[in-house]
Amino acid sequence: RAIAPHTDTGDGMSSTENFARISWVLALQELAQQTDADAALVYRSILEHIAQGFGAKSGCLALYEADHSSLHIVAGIDIPAHVIGTRVAQGVGVLGWVAEKMEALLLNGNIASDDRFPKLVARTESARPGSALCWPLRASEEVIGVVRVNRPAESPVFARDDLGRGNVVLSLVSLALTNIR
Repeated sequence: RAIAPHTDTGDGMSSTENFARISWVLALQELAQQTDADAALVYRSILEHIAQGFGAKSGCLALYEADHSSLHIVAGIDIPAHVIGTRVAQGVGVLGWVAEKMEALLLNGNIASDDRFPKLVARTESARPGSALCWPLRASEEVIGVVRVNRPAESPVFARDDLGRGNVVLSLVSLALTNIR
């Protein structure tokens, strides 16, 4: 039976909201299947789509080097241009921590005093985010990279539900990135 627009589907969302989410995932899948396009452009498009879907204003995508010695930042949104192309050692900073622990992370507020990030370098060229979501990208049981999206301090913070929804979506992203590489 057809569901009329704005009908509650039993999960607290209307059918319109569910359709929008499904459309968002399908568009992400289409982006990831652009294997003939420039990889840097595909990485940026995927990151922009993820950021938009989570209402984020900035973020980055980092992928492991072939030898897994470090993460390589391959795309960014609203971050200093020179950051793209830099390398992050496993275990260093938020990206390195997520890659090493293979755990998604929700961060709200100032993380300067967080014991998990002792080598965190204070931002001087861009605003410090008020909230962040960060996920490991996995292919099989191996981490291939990390995605981080941020909201500024004046925006609503991310919630634990956002982190969970991202886990599902980013498994599709991981598969697509494996095919691109």
